[in-house]
Amino acid sequence: MKKTNKLIIGGLGLVLGSLALSGCTKSFCNVDDQAHIMYMFDYGVTQYYGTNVENSNQLFTENANIFVKYTALSEMPEKSGIAIANKKAEEKGAPIPSLDFWKALDEVVLDRALEKSNLSKSTVTYSELFQSLNDYGYLKFTTTEEKGKTFDNFDSYVKEAATKVSLDDCPTEDYLKSYKDGLNTAIASYRSCFTIEEGQFGYYGYDSGIDGFRPNPASVTISKKTWGGAWKQGLFQGLLIYPIGWVLESFIGLFSGHDVVNLQNGVPQVLALLLVTFIVRGLVLAITFKSTAATSKMQLLQPEITKIQQKYPNSNTSMNEKQRMAMEMQALYKKHHINPLSSLLSLFIQFPIFMCVWGAIQGSASLSTGSLLGLNLSSSISTTIFNSANWVNGSAITALVLFLLMAAGQVMQMLLPRILQKKKTKNIAKLGKNPAMKAQQNKTMMFTIIMMGMVIIMGFTLVSAMGVYWLVGSIFSLCQTLITFAISNRKKKN
Repeated sequence: MKKTNKLIIGGLGLVLGSLALSGCTKSFCNVDDQAHIMYMFDYGVTQYYGTNVENSNQLFTENANIFVKYTALSEMPEKSGIAIANKKAEEKGAPIPSLDFWKALDEVVLDRALEKSNLSKSTVTYSELFQSLNDYGYLKFTTTEEKGKTFDNFDSYVKEAATKVSLDDCPTEDYLKSYKDGLNTAIASYRSCFTIEEGQFGYYGYDSGIDGFRPNPASVTISKKTWGGAWKQGLFQGLLIYPIGWVLESFIGLFSGHDVVNLQNGVPQVLALLLVTFIVRGLVLAITFKSTAATSKMQLLQPEITKIQQKYPNSNTSMNEKQRMAMEMQALYKKHHINPLSSLLSLFIQFPIFMCVWGAIQGSASLSTGSLLGLNLSSSISTTIFNSANWVNGSAITALVLFLLMAAGQVMQMLLPRILQKKKTKNIAKLGKNPAMKAQQNKTMMFTIIMMGMVIIMGFTLVSAMGVYWLVGSIFSLCQTLITFAISNRKKKN
């Protein structure tokens, strides 16, 4: 291949790769989605009850239906926003806001939720209050503006709460920054916000272990996403990710009967992944048909190519032999109408499509709901395996089996063409040793091993659903390789 062609192809690959990476890794989570998730990591220090439990107090003087208790700051779960901010403040020797401030902030949150629900403090029941907080408590972290940012409302809530307590009880600017940074870090890994129907999805928050707290992790409301909104995020978001995600979510909805309960066993998600994998791989095969056909022709001609290479054993050191071998190879390709570069075109097409499939899968809200044999498809295989608790509930075993099957599929997918090719050329008479051909084979083998290792490592670190996609995709590729080999053998006999 000429140096100019290499530079052009390399530049094209770099541009496509950059576009794919920047466009396919964006999150579909909007401000409201993030606020709902954040609320599961910090819904305050107040525990609400419908009866007068031990050490509780009546919340409203005019209403005997609601009672409250407060969690001491030292007893807040370590994954909560308050605990994270307090720990950072202690490390810096900075002041920590008092429990009275957090009580006041919870009062503001409750007041806004009751206002949105059109409920009165004097008549609200426990179930109504609880539902009101579930529906509107997240407003604590969202915005009233169309293009606002998370924490816009929070800042105003904090100012209102500060008027109810003394100045010494209030947080400093540095503390508030640590609090916001802590919550942003807590939700950074959650990207499953793509859905074509608004609903309750995922598992968010932490296991508080404190009586009166909401059950956690729990599902939250994720807003419907539109195709127009996807185009605003980027070219690949609108061109590929949204259509792939739409098909995936549609199949999951079809197989689950649009019933959240049916999503819990993970079967609708896996069935949808199977169909999407075959559809995507089928479309890629159709788009790259010419390059695939060219590759098949090259495989068919491999015995002749091997003979030419063996005629010039010194092509790696002799410029004359190298040129003569190149001329014979070029004549062979020309005779059979083959462009050796066409196989590279297939790779450039497949890479952005793969990235966009990854973006659609990790963004799917339905995949984050429910689990298959204990394994949540939005959790990474590595995270699941390295969590000791998952070996008790069995999800780590499922993750390990999935990883081993995926890895085995990838190994077979990459090695099978080489095995079949070796079978084709085993009967070719050896004209002599060819160091150049041997060196090229070693380079190809090394490249195959590196690629195989990268895929396996990525499969270990990405979400489990990608492991399913890769496993099914490798089966598809193995079938394609075997069919191509059978067809080429038939053509050879003809």
